Amino acid sequence: MSKYETTTIKYFVVKEAESGVEEVLQFNDFNGSVYWYSDANSATKYDTKEQAEQMRQVQEMLGKFSNQKATYKVFVTNSETKEVKEETAE
Repeated sequence: MSKYETTTIKYFVVKEAESGVEEVLQFNDFNGSVYWYSDANSATKYDTKEQAEQMRQVQEMLGKFSNQKATYKVFVTNSETKEVKEETAE
């Protein structure tokens, strides 16, 4: 197995508004700000499900506090890097 072959699993938080619009959470760890984006590539990715679940719970509490009608979810992404091998004809 090559040192370049990897499998990476990451977790991120999604907010679904009452209207059905979904956005991903981006957390600025410098100043603690939270931003919501429609582009999945903008999401803050967490190493563990527990970290993402904690952030989801915080956002859910803040949403209730500010009377937002939204659902907060944790998603998982699985990325694989591996060699492309040519098929041999027989």
